[in-house]
Amino acid sequence: MRMRCLKKVFCAALALTAVFSLTTIARAQTQCTSTLTNADVPCNLTVPPGATCILDGGTVTGSVFVESTGCLIVGQGGHSTTIGGNITATDAACLSIGFGSSVAGNVTVTGTTGDTPGHTFNFLCNSSIGGSLDIENSGAGANWCIGYSGSPCSCAAGETIHGSLTFDNNAGTTINNISDNAITGALSCSGNNANLAGSGNTAGGGKFGQCSGF
Repeated sequence: MRMRCLKKVFCAALALTAVFSLTTIARAQTQCTSTLTNADVPCNLTVPPGATCILDGGTVTGSVFVESTGCLIVGQGGHSTTIGGNITATDAACLSIGFGSSVAGNVTVTGTTGDTPGHTFNFLCNSSIGGSLDIENSGAGANWCIGYSGSPCSCAAGETIHGSLTFDNNAGTTINNISDNAITGALSCSGNNANLAGSGNTAGGGKFGQCSGF
């Protein structure tokens, strides 16, 4: 299924020596508010506030933006999904990536407030990130399983991260575990709930802070 992309137009007026010019920037994008199965999205994808987007197979050519209170689940249903750009989630309700999915760019997650529906955590398992993974400032209701195969996470395999992994100031009270991931860059953790645990990670750039022994 090939999705239709809409163009969002931004206009800016520039005044210079009494001469006004109009600059128009068009960016093709589409929204996801439910389950997309094996969809071909040839542009950027936005998860709007309050929506849950499940990408079950298929390809997003551009980047994915999760807006406040939106929820993104990549690979649900056991079908790997390919993201050609970045994933950026700001004040999202949840975010999970798994089932052999891949993200070509960075995954940047800030201010997550809750867990993925049907779970007591958010998961990043058995998937590949071409850039860096940065998870910061999650609330007490947002818990994270990054590669961990133990209960309750049960990841089939760890993450492959071709940049660095940064996990800072996350307050989840149930579980926060970073285990069995292959990281090309550094693994760095600070300011997280004391329940943070982990083991079996490789990090070419070294391990620092709370994750120094992981």
